[in-house]
Amino acid sequence: MKECPICHTQYDDTQRFCVKDGHELVSLSTGEQEGLRTQKEDVHSEEEAPKNTMSSGPKEYQQPVNTPPPPKKSSKMMKIIIAVVVLIGAFVAIYQWASNATTYLRLEPTSFSADKGGGKTTIGIDYDGYVWNVNHKPEWVELKENDRSFELSFAPNTSGKPREGTITIQSGKHLAKMEVTQKAFATYIKHSVSNIQFSRSGGRKKVKIETDGIHVIANYPEFLKIDSLADGFSVKASPNDGEYRQGTIILSEDDVSAMINFQQGGKCPYCHGNGVMTCNNCGGTGTITYGYYFVQCGWCGGSGGINCSACKTTGIIDVTGANDDSDSDDKDN
Repeated sequence: MKECPICHTQYDDTQRFCVKDGHELVSLSTGEQEGLRTQKEDVHSEEEAPKNTMSSGPKEYQQPVNTPPPPKKSSKMMKIIIAVVVLIGAFVAIYQWASNATTYLRLEPTSFSADKGGGKTTIGIDYDGYVWNVNHKPEWVELKENDRSFELSFAPNTSGKPREGTITIQSGKHLAKMEVTQKAFATYIKHSVSNIQFSRSGGRKKVKIETDGIHVIANYPEFLKIDSLADGFSVKASPNDGEYRQGTIILSEDDVSAMINFQQGGKCPYCHGNGVMTCNNCGGTGTITYGYYFVQCGWCGGSGGINCSACKTTGIIDVTGANDDSDSDDKDN
């Protein structure tokens, strides 16, 4: 039980302030509560007794007590709410004004075709407004917004089908659209060298590849070793103790291909490293038969062989201008 210290009105323990004068209520002890209950019963019995209308004496004047008005609830939270609402409204109004301030909107360029292997490009935005937003873009295109441009990123197209779509941006009431496509097949393969030459000792050569495809396949002779690099591949030739050898490296993807010639020095394939070839006139016998007579071959002088012009009698054909990008460690490997 609680009581107002001013008007002594009792309230439940759940109340905190007096509804008559606004003062804070105080809790009553158990004894005080019993005494109040007894007083209430006495007052109730007196009210039930007959009232004496005759005044035994002059009435005592009681001056009314001026109770203070109840304190007003704090309006701080209400002021904060109103301020937040006003700020939000102002922001919305400014944004709407900025959005509708555009009088023209253009994209530069208005179309772009990505390679099968993907890539990136930047599209410029020419407008006199303050804000713009993307209304639509294909799912296979990643878009990064900047101030007056946006960057497009294309992942490799492994679907086997060409891609087509549109990108639409808006500023105010103005729209701008551009066409985007992506190829499904490679259209070119370019390589940094067209002829690779190695000496008999072998070595390694790096080849750079430029293509609009994804994965270029290389077909090459079995005596070569090819390792993939970030921007191409490397060709390794082991030391050659045999005859001079040559071949081709075929690069291909989809319906396009490119060819690189390969040469490595070695023994002369015409004289097999001897420096002398068999005389074609006498077949290596050194003589020519005329009926029953044997005559010395005039081509080889009777030796049965002639000097090899291919290797200039050295028995070795070495590659002129043989190139090698490898270190000594690569050769040993």
